[in-house]
Amino acid sequence: MIIQNLLDDDELSPAHDMLDQVKRVLRSSADEVLKKMEIVGKTAFEKDLKSDTQFWTELGNENGIGYRDSIAATSGKWFKISERASKHAFLLRTRSSRAGKKLSLRSMN
Repeated sequence: MIIQNLLDDDELSPAHDMLDQVKRVLRSSADEVLKKMEIVGKTAFEKDLKSDTQFWTELGNENGIGYRDSIAATSGKWFKISERASKHAFLLRTRSSRAGKKLSLRSMN
């Protein structure tokens, strides 16, 4: 959004090529971070998810108006159960920290 505001400013037209490049790099980096977070999350929770038949039964029983919100809420609760919540929080903190450092280093180059 900030970059787009700068791109919309005609007085900064000499910098538009550089700003476009920054925009592309940030978007690409964000996509890369999300893909890595997905892989880490899958690895961390795959065994627990596969073995939790009650969770899948509960999700399978959802239907009707608002079922998507209900499924999202049920899934959110699943990650908040104490033994998973700490793992979930740790993964988010670790990934976010690494991603921020990587983006910072990339923007310096």
